[in-house]
Amino acid sequence: MKFTLNIQSSEQLANICGGLDKNIENIATNLGVNISNKGSDFNIKGENSALAVSVLQDLLIVSETKAIDFSDIDLCIKSLNSPNGEVKSVTSQLKPVENIFILEALISKIMSMQL
Repeated sequence: MKFTLNIQSSEQLANICGGLDKNIENIATNLGVNISNKGSDFNIKGENSALAVSVLQDLLIVSETKAIDFSDIDLCIKSLNSPNGEVKSVTSQLKPVENIFILEALISKIMSMQL
């Protein structure tokens, strides 16, 4: 699956990919896909390629406000997987403070589902 992220700067691309492409490797390992890119053009191969695209698109939004780390990737992957196996994505238009409360609630819900 080939797609292009609407990246605004080289710093944003570096933030999404991570140092030495560690974020890309993390996504690929967690989803069992192969990811390659040239700039903002990505090629993803594997059964979970659609999910990997969704994760990268969500990380694009996150990258506008903070440096991405492994916990952001993990949260994106978990939030896109619903219990019944469907893929879902939610984009919030709330202010950052409101997003924190929503993320805390989402993390709590995810953690309780794993028990």
